[in-house]
Amino acid sequence: KAVVSTQSTGEILQDDEVERTYQEYLELLEEFKTVHKATDQLKSNKYTAADIKRDISQMEQEHGQLVKTIERKKNRIESMANMTELLGAARSLRREQERSNGMAE
Repeated sequence: KAVVSTQSTGEILQDDEVERTYQEYLELLEEFKTVHKATDQLKSNKYTAADIKRDISQMEQEHGQLVKTIERKKNRIESMANMTELLGAARSLRREQERSNGMAE
């Protein structure tokens, strides 16, 4: 146990200064219990800063891989001879699908 509470008798608390000090003591004791409980909860948290850093590092690596994959795909598409025709056809198809979905609703 971190803190032991003391009991006080009525005759000791008859002095105003002692009573104020004792009330302050009780308030500080409750505050300590609250802070101590919060600290214990943080310590028992299963995610540590090292875990979070490792997760961020892994996500950054995955991001880099995705950027490279997108660049490769983009370069492959841009090298196609009829790219503008295909983009135009894709736009037309999308517009037609949106229009037919609008009519279906």
